Amino acid sequence: MQCLESDPRSEKATNKSQIPLIIVNYLRKNSQEAKSNFTKVAKIIPSRDKELKAAVEICIEKYRSVIDHISTAYIHLKKREYDQATDALSSAIYFYEQTCSQGIQQFKEVFPNLWIFYGMRALEDLSEAAMRIIDRFV
Repeated sequence: MQCLESDPRSEKATNKSQIPLIIVNYLRKNSQEAKSNFTKVAKIIPSRDKELKAAVEICIEKYRSVIDHISTAYIHLKKREYDQATDALSSAIYFYEQTCSQGIQQFKEVFPNLWIFYGMRALEDLSEAAMRIIDRFV
């Protein structure tokens, strides 16, 4: 995975419990970047596109919750509290999927090349990978 290759700690990981920490940390950074990208997109949306602007602003707000839940998952992982980490990641995924993802997907056909959709898909993939790895510890 790209997130493991990009983190120098992965080469020094002495046990398998360090891998979820690296992935969740990468997920947190990815989410912060996605929130930043949504903020940039919100600034360039024409005022006549009120529905799109509202959907993007909802994503910005919900990414705050996503980042908080991912940070909580990281803390639980450090304490080897795997059930709580899984719960926190599940909450992050819920906030993302039930609000931002559903609200913004309707615009995918209108703006098919909008780079933000790539970041959203990466978040989904990373979240699922982190959940699978953590589940192995439970």
